[in-house]
Amino acid sequence: MRVRRCWVVICALFAAGAALAQAQNNIEIRVVAQQEVVVDTDAGYKDYRLIPATSVRPGEEVAYTIFFRNVSDLPATQIIIDDPIPAQVYLKTGSVFGAGTSISYSVDGGKTFDQPAALAVLDQGTPREARADEYTHIRWVFGDTLKPGEEGIVGFRAILR
Repeated sequence: MRVRRCWVVICALFAAGAALAQAQNNIEIRVVAQQEVVVDTDAGYKDYRLIPATSVRPGEEVAYTIFFRNVSDLPATQIIIDDPIPAQVYLKTGSVFGAGTSISYSVDGGKTFDQPAALAVLDQGTPREARADEYTHIRWVFGDTLKPGEEGIVGFRAILR
């Protein structure tokens, strides 16, 4: 059985539905940027909905969802998604998700990745643990095999600076 190994690099841009994607080995990438709105229902309840992020103001959240799909006729393994966090936003702590993935972060422009406790930045010449708002990239490593036609979903929330 032949298996395709994939390395995917994507960039989520701060515009509704916009994505700059470089996908190799037949992995299709789609990035969706949405914002959550509250709608009052006829029954008097509040309903939370995600709509395209077309008009986000500083301090508001953007939900980035990254869909990846195997468009080849071979199973894909070792799928790695590196996503630069757009400069206009900062990562919301605890918001990163991706079933079946291991997640790591970068504070050096995507050169190295590690778990949050191991990430350090210099603060007036002294190293300290990096905060989520200092992360520059997120990396998801998909641990399973993605069969032909199958799709995976990862994502995060960020706050507009």
